[in-house]
Parts: sequence; C-alpha cells; structure tokens
Amino acid sequence: MFMIPEHEVTTLINDVYAIVAGLPLPFLGMTGVSACPQVTRSSDGSPAPCPLAAGEEYTYNNVFPIAFSYPNVDLRVH
Repeated sequence: MFMIPEHEVTTLINDVYAIVAGLPLPFLGMTGVSACPQVTRSSDGSPAPCPLAAGEEYTYNNVFPIAFSYPNVDLRVH
C-alpha cells in the first residue's frame, strides 16, 4: 500500500480484521500493534520508521500469519 501523509505521522497502528459471516473479527497479534517497522520509503525501499514526514511517499508491506485454528473460509481482510 502506498501512502503520502499530509502531516508528520508519529504513530501508525495496525487495525487488521476479517469479515466472517458478516462479523468483523480482529487478527489477534496484529490489531493494535505498531505498523512503523513495516514502512519503507517508496523512492528507494529503505526503512522509514516513524515519524513519517509530510509529503513523502511511503510503502506499507506486511505478512499476516494465518493460524491452523482459523476456519477454512473465503474472506476479505481489511
């Protein structure tokens, strides 16, 4: 995901959930955790830990673990 903050961003928090049977269920261990370590500068891919400067383009990339205990269903992750 690409982003260009309009103002300095000092904190960036994951809010990850899946819609299952119409209910939003949080991804445990991901929701509420800092997203800053997964942000890089779009220009060169170098790490860009917070704070993020206004007007610069950044890329957020993360991998979400899928536990074997999760049900085997098609879903959309937000």
